[in-house]
Amino acid sequence: MDFKKKVITTISEKIYRNNIILCYDCEFYLSHVRDKYFCIFTRKPMGNLFDKKCNSNLNSFFKKLGCMLLSDNINGEGCFDYENKSNNFKIKRDLLNNYFNCPLNLILIRFSVNKIKPISFFSLDKGFLWNVCTNIDERNKGYMNLLFNHFLKLIKRNDIKDMLIKNKVELYLLKINPNFDKIKSLYEDFGFKLKKELEDKSIMELEFIK
Repeated sequence: MDFKKKVITTISEKIYRNNIILCYDCEFYLSHVRDKYFCIFTRKPMGNLFDKKCNSNLNSFFKKLGCMLLSDNINGEGCFDYENKSNNFKIKRDLLNNYFNCPLNLILIRFSVNKIKPISFFSLDKGFLWNVCTNIDERNKGYMNLLFNHFLKLIKRNDIKDMLIKNKVELYLLKINPNFDKIKSLYEDFGFKLKKELEDKSIMELEFIK
């Protein structure tokens, strides 16, 4: 088995370990970003990704991804801890189904010998970006920039072009986010511009050529 096939096989084994079953018409795809970094993305209808027949805690990879999004005890290490007073998801399957609700979800992972680690994540639905998140241990290293640029490459390669409904993406940036100013500056570096300023959030947009 050559190296490329070995990498693909290893990543697939980690993703589907513990008999992961996806809901009807849901699929994972794998794309190489650069070096040891890969992007896993979904094609699916709106709604749940993981079938109820799956193990309640899925597997170690998705457990790590779930904690990256929302920590078990809301200790500030999860990206969306600031939006929640407590973690009401008793099992990881329900938590991941909540954050994978959109048709297109992208995960930046780092591959090492027999290991994969979730680094960054975001979702897209009807032209809006949601659930933008980078692992707390991997922030300020340019990983979201890496994932977003790969997202644009996937569009240019026509891998996900059919999942877009307009030639721009928008996002809500909530002002209750303790890192609001820093994150807004980051999006501006990506090329996002302020579309509308509201009391509780800023709406930003980025136009591009499909």
